[in-house]
Amino acid sequence: MTDETKHLDEIPTLAELSELGEGVEPTDKMKAEQERPRFEIREVFMFVTKDVNSDEGTAAVVSPNGQVIPLIAFDAAKAEQMMPAAQEIANQSKKTLMVVRLFNREELGTVEPKLIQPAPDQISMGSNNLRTEEEQ
Repeated sequence: MTDETKHLDEIPTLAELSELGEGVEPTDKMKAEQERPRFEIREVFMFVTKDVNSDEGTAAVVSPNGQVIPLIAFDAAKAEQMMPAAQEIANQSKKTLMVVRLFNREELGTVEPKLIQPAPDQISMGSNNLRTEEEQ
């Protein structure tokens, strides 16, 4: 990875640069990155169906390679783009789909990554069996 392709989190903010003192000038690219609006999920749109017991589930399409893709969007424009797929599902299943908007965001916590190390006895064998630090 070159300096030109650094992850956004690695680019110092303008405030951080000003703390470095004289002679440090932010580049035009750095200024542009700081001014770019950040995307934050504030609402979720879902196409929901009910089964015979009235239990709800998310409608989904199946891709040509067999991957199940739920009809979930993070803005109204994307939900609108999913409407033809939702209509096809409704036609084929003969069931009504509801378009649901969820918008009361509450952050409940975080899930931090754990460093996964290969087990010492697995390294020389070339196995893909990995263990977390806690398992070693």
